[in-house]
Amino acid sequence: MKIKSVQIKNFRTLKDVTISFESVTTFIGPNGAGKSTVLRALDWFFNGKPGSLTEKDCSFGADTENIEIQVTFSDLTDKDREALGKYAPEGAATFTAWKRRAPDGSEILSANAKSFASFNAIKAAGTAGEKRELYSSLRNEKQEWDLPSASTAAAIEQAMTAWEAAHTDLLTDAPEALQTNFFGFNSGAKMSGLFDFVLVTADLRASEESTDGKSSIIGRILERSVDRARSVSMNLKHLVELVRV
Repeated sequence: MKIKSVQIKNFRTLKDVTISFESVTTFIGPNGAGKSTVLRALDWFFNGKPGSLTEKDCSFGADTENIEIQVTFSDLTDKDREALGKYAPEGAATFTAWKRRAPDGSEILSANAKSFASFNAIKAAGTAGEKRELYSSLRNEKQEWDLPSASTAAAIEQAMTAWEAAHTDLLTDAPEALQTNFFGFNSGAKMSGLFDFVLVTADLRASEESTDGKSSIIGRILERSVDRARSVSMNLKHLVELVRV
C-alpha cells in the first residue's frame, strides 16, 4: 500500500493542512513554510515513541487541542488486508488511521478513532438482531447513501467500514466506547512489515552513518529493500576479490 493523503492538525507550524500524495511528491516553498514539518509529522505517526511530543509541538501554542495526524493509504494488497483484518475489508479501496496526542499527553494510534455519526448506534448495538434492525432502517431511510445489503453482523460491520473509508471527510470523533488502540501495546504491531517510513534529514552527519547497523538510516533502507544477508555476503566477496587484485 502507499500513502494517498495526509491531514495534519495542530502540529508545529501547521494548524490544519491536507496534502494529497502521488508516486513522487515534492514540497517546494520558502524557509518556514512547513515542508519539513510534514515529514516530521509522518515520522511521529510511524516511528514516534510515547511522550516524544510536548506542548511545544502544538501549533501556535494551542496546548488545549489535540495534535492529530490522519494518513490514508491506497493500493491495498491481499497481504495488507490480511494484516489489517476488519479495518480493510473487501470493498474498501483505502485504509485510514489516526494518531492523536491529547492535551493530557495520552496518545492513541487507531483506525476507529473517527466514525460516521449515523453508524454509531449500529456499532454499539448489543445483539446481532438489533444491529440488523438498525442497519436496515438506516438503509431505507437514507437510500441516497447507497449502503450495501448486509444480513449478518460481520457483513454489516464490513459494509460500514468500507463506506467510512470512502467518505473520510464526513467522519467525526467516535465515542470513546467505540475507540480502541488497535495497533496494540507496541503502537505499531499491525503496521510492521506493511509500511516503513525512514526520515533522512538535511543535517544528517556522515560520521553517524559510517557503520551499516540496523539502526542506521542506510541499514533501515537496506532492511526493507534487499536481502540483507545476501547483500553483506556479496559485498564481502567483492572486497576479498579487490584485495586479491
